[in-house]
Amino acid sequence: MKTKDMKIKKAQGEKSRRLASQNLAKIYLKIAEKPLSFSELLTETELSKPILMKHLRTLQKEQLIYKDTIKPTETSNPLEIGKIIYKVKEDEMENFLMQTIHMNFTIADLVEDENLKQKLNEYAKEIAKAIIQYINQLRASRKQSQKAELKKIQKK
Repeated sequence: MKTKDMKIKKAQGEKSRRLASQNLAKIYLKIAEKPLSFSELLTETELSKPILMKHLRTLQKEQLIYKDTIKPTETSNPLEIGKIIYKVKEDEMENFLMQTIHMNFTIADLVEDENLKQKLNEYAKEIAKAIIQYINQLRASRKQSQKAELKKIQKK
């Protein structure tokens, strides 16, 4: 294979990996917002069925998400009971995000320029704060949704 062809193939591979990574992040964040069914994920992400299935398998294999079924205590709509949904593993989400933050601190430690090292550490701390704030907002939002759904169920 010619070097030009090899460079093109390498660039295409990098683009494909970057796109896959973006799709994984998109799916993960959608599920982190709220548990979703396969069909809801298809609509939300606008991915094809095979691509979505592949990425869901990857996220499950990495133990970041899991399949669950909607229980009678979780919905006021009897048609939703037993529906399969994907959920984020809360404890794994924090671990995953904390590893990302730790990686930023590690990179900063490898830098010899003290000014740059300090800026990178400050940046990593800001990222950590933003991520923790986001996690807390997600949890609060989920609790509100669960309480509202529980009230609907109790009224029936």
